[in-house]
Amino acid sequence: MEKKLLIGLFAFFFLAVGTASAQTVSIFGVKQYNKTQGKPVNSTDYFKVPDGLENFVLSVQNGSGTKDDVKNFTISLNGQEVVNSRDMRKTNKISIPVNLLSENCLSVNMKGQGGDSLFVGIQGQVIPKKY
Repeated sequence: MEKKLLIGLFAFFFLAVGTASAQTVSIFGVKQYNKTQGKPVNSTDYFKVPDGLENFVLSVQNGSGTKDDVKNFTISLNGQEVVNSRDMRKTNKISIPVNLLSENCLSVNMKGQGGDSLFVGIQGQVIPKKY
């Protein structure tokens, strides 16, 4: 009985250590971008990625869950469009994997009516140290 218990505990410990989830950290944001009435709003932000991170995810929320979403927008990362308003026709939240450089440029361009907001954030996972 003790041998089975010991083997079971060893297996549990091995699986728990081997499958431990990586720690997720915020790299950028969450930042709120507001669309005022009138001309299009173009915002550009620069950010650096610390060493030791991988598996980056860009998350976007369009509006605050009511009808105040941005009708026409694009979000670009390092000059490449990654999300636009067409991608979010059926949902107000989206998360997509992205590739980051050590230094990055995020551009948010909004057109259309005013009074709307986008919430944008980027997260990454800490690379586990190998022993």
